[in-house]
Amino acid sequence: MKKIVLFIVLNLLVMPLLAQQSKDSILAVIAETQKQNVDKQNTYVFRQTKHSPMFISDVVSNGKMVYGPAKYLVWQYTTPKKFSLIVMGDSIYTESDGQRTPLSGNNGRIARRITKIMKGLAEGNSLFDSRVFSTTLSSTAKTYVVTLIPQKREMRSIMQKLYLTFDKTTKDILAVKIEGNDDSFTLIEFTKQ
Repeated sequence: MKKIVLFIVLNLLVMPLLAQQSKDSILAVIAETQKQNVDKQNTYVFRQTKHSPMFISDVVSNGKMVYGPAKYLVWQYTTPKKFSLIVMGDSIYTESDGQRTPLSGNNGRIARRITKIMKGLAEGNSLFDSRVFSTTLSSTAKTYVVTLIPQKREMRSIMQKLYLTFDKTTKDILAVKIEGNDDSFTLIEFTKQ
């Protein structure tokens, strides 16, 4: 009987450690896959759904995201209205109706923070930085879902939680869900081109 109790107690102590190793190894594979993609140009089409208690119905947009080496990122909405956010190195622009406008001041600072988060996630770095996010991992039959909770107050003012859904086989990003502080969320579903 003592052996059975000892076995159960050891299992209860060891299982969380094994689960943590498994989580860390899965996150490492996801991060490495993302890092390999950073050195080449990547193109995704996306469908973005914004939900807010203030809206009568959800707002749906479609577009394309292109990112690549040298801090290059284009977030382009194609419907319902054409609009782009363009990052080239340290410069950030918006483009609408053929006019390119540099972002500066508070808008530029917010755009840089969001861009830094996006690039960090795209490169896999933010998955392990416990100063930026606390991280948990769950899975379904075909996906891994990484839940990130911001650790810094200024980031918590932008989002409450961030969910990243990855394909189990390819480790490609499939969706990002950003939960706001007021029962609002933004869901972005990606298809790699």
